[in-house]
Amino acid sequence: MYVYATEMVAQYYKRISLKGKRVLTVAGSGDQVVNALYYGASEVVAFDINRNALFMTELKIAAIRTLSLSEFSHFFSQTQKGFDQALYLKMRPLLSKECQKYFDRLYKEIGTSGLGVSDYFRSRNNLVDKKKAREVNAYLADIVAYRKMKEILEHNHPVLRIENVLNLSTNEEFRGKKFDVINLSNIPNYLAGRSFGLTESQILSYFKKLKMLCSKQGAIFFYSFDNSVYPNPMSKIVPPASSPAFLKMLKQSGAFSVSQKSFPGLDGVGKKDRITILGHAKKRAE
Repeated sequence: MYVYATEMVAQYYKRISLKGKRVLTVAGSGDQVVNALYYGASEVVAFDINRNALFMTELKIAAIRTLSLSEFSHFFSQTQKGFDQALYLKMRPLLSKECQKYFDRLYKEIGTSGLGVSDYFRSRNNLVDKKKAREVNAYLADIVAYRKMKEILEHNHPVLRIENVLNLSTNEEFRGKKFDVINLSNIPNYLAGRSFGLTESQILSYFKKLKMLCSKQGAIFFYSFDNSVYPNPMSKIVPPASSPAFLKMLKQSGAFSVSQKSFPGLDGVGKKDRITILGHAKKRAE
């Protein structure tokens, strides 16, 4: 599980109008879900193939509703004292029975301390710093932002669903009411890798199918890290979906209006991360 998103979530949501919008997003650490509500989404549906990511999202929402800002920061710190069991017990009543059972088991296995540095969580040293966590998340900016998030979650509860990203367009529940925004996070960067093994043409076909879930003015977007971070332990090359060649293919397909928005990245000064936004192609005049 990820404790915090590794993307600049607040930065990209600031650049997309979410007020009153219906959003479909990957759950991940829960930050994509919570920040979408913070920026005004009227409804958020979250999907993830990993049930534990949904539990993490549920835990984060319960934490915001129950804990003070300082308690929240302490609880989600990836240190030996992180995930303090006493704080967990404060938020536990707001969790589903399944989620309670899952985290109860982890505390029984790991003990009352040390869960935050256990192998159950994906460690990100640069997010141990509270300042970095605030850069990623608008709801952690200050006490006013955190209180605003508390108020939003009193009245707006996201829907959490287990689903494979490749099956979104065939899910009858998702195909009913259209979404205004679909946030794929950095998943497209893995579609051509060992996780899914798709060709670039197959990724393009996937995007075309996914467009059926979008409202007339809706858009799909995905995240790319600054190309200078490659090669790295995760990938030796720039992922195909983030390459200039694939961007050109998207534009030439005529299936979408394609744009990009960039912003300061999480890793290092001068790095520019970006999102690629796929809207409905404009019809040519006769």
